[in-house]
Amino acid sequence: MKNMKISNFRRNVPGRLHLRAAALFLCTAGLLAGCTKEPFEEPGGPEGELTEITLSPESMGEVAMDTRAVSGVDENKVTDLWVVQLNSGGTAQLQAPQYITNISASGSSYTAKARIKAAESRIYFIANTHNSTLFNDATTSALIEAKTLSVTNEASITAENTLPMAGYFSGTPTVGIITNISLKRAVAKLTVKLASDIADGGSFTLTSVKVYNASKVLHWFRDPSKPVPTTTAADCYPATSAGVNTNWTDLTPSDKTLSATAKECGWCYLPENGRGQGTAGYQTDKTAAKALGGASGQGNYATYIEIIGDYTTDLGDKYTGNKYRFYLGRNVFDDYNVLRNAHYTVTATIKGLHKWDARITVGTETLNSNPDYYDYTDNRTGRFVYARTNTGSGMSWKNAQLECAKTPGWRLPNSTELNIMYCMRDEWTSTSNGFSNNSYWSGTCISGTTFWNRNLGVGDGNGHANSNDMVESRFVRCIRAL
Repeated sequence: MKNMKISNFRRNVPGRLHLRAAALFLCTAGLLAGCTKEPFEEPGGPEGELTEITLSPESMGEVAMDTRAVSGVDENKVTDLWVVQLNSGGTAQLQAPQYITNISASGSSYTAKARIKAAESRIYFIANTHNSTLFNDATTSALIEAKTLSVTNEASITAENTLPMAGYFSGTPTVGIITNISLKRAVAKLTVKLASDIADGGSFTLTSVKVYNASKVLHWFRDPSKPVPTTTAADCYPATSAGVNTNWTDLTPSDKTLSATAKECGWCYLPENGRGQGTAGYQTDKTAAKALGGASGQGNYATYIEIIGDYTTDLGDKYTGNKYRFYLGRNVFDDYNVLRNAHYTVTATIKGLHKWDARITVGTETLNSNPDYYDYTDNRTGRFVYARTNTGSGMSWKNAQLECAKTPGWRLPNSTELNIMYCMRDEWTSTSNGFSNNSYWSGTCISGTTFWNRNLGVGDGNGHANSNDMVESRFVRCIRAL
């Protein structure tokens, strides 16, 4: 499997989400040598010469983009092998397909023998089908590439604790012995690691980690010369008409406690699923809608991880059932391909909720029933909270600014925020918000050392705005953006 690296990325407001996926090529040492079969008549001429074949399971390349769903699988093991030799154009057999089960093992290598003709040809090697008739009718390359395995769950691609593999030779073989035929596993592997690092005293409680949209079919063989799907829908595979297994596997760990250090939640095997390249320019936009052709194109068939959990802010507000959705691929923004023989390791660090991150669905919000602040949101300003009580009175603008800064994240309101506080001063709570019949500083500079302020008192004649020199004395009510 190939390796790729997905670098760090993060966003803010009110929290941040950091996802890192790492990718590298894994190498699995293991040799398969030769296959044996009784002589037979080939379709159109004498049989080929008995040839010893050495096949090496290729190392699994890691992509970055313990609990287990399946146990006991040997990723290198070969129990049976199909050998199909066609002419150089792949349009006719040079001899009948051979299904071989007489395979001997020695450590991580395997030896078997098959009849091979010394002629320019294409030779296909398909391992671990556990089906003695599957390729009997394989008369052309197109027929071989069209053969698929029906996939319903992870056990479908790990029959008899093996993984389906395929290799390929093009040219004129040297009969008697063929070495170094590389076998690629027809599946991908996914490892999920999670961490939680909520700033300012917030917390995240994990509920579940699940994998969705695994293809319902797996091609036993894929021509290595064919392009990796990008922006052409015709290159994508399997066909969308084959459908997907919506709920593939549950990787939720028994211990749902997350810390700043990433923990492995689990891993699984996946059928390859080439969905091409989308249009997102940023990781926060990597959704089904941004996939090739949109959600109704390749997006609804792309494989993704969904993390669900509860987020509590440092102010005591709780959001339950938040969903973090990450689409797999060779990078974090526009690639949606899950390729064969690749190991995808996805490491996600939950930093909080970012409502502009399209991958996040914010759950049900429960506000702190007795907070020491009031909050407000409209369509023109970002969400903010302000303290229940005055931070100070009769102080200069500079001292007011320093007073708010004593608590990390808090500051003077700008002029728009101060206007909102005035307009809504008696609407956000059944009791008084505690504003005095005095002017309050804003952080908005009019010019030079002159700053904007507003009277937040209740009654006729109050609420007027002023601009005063920063050395004058005004009241202070601090706010914090969410």
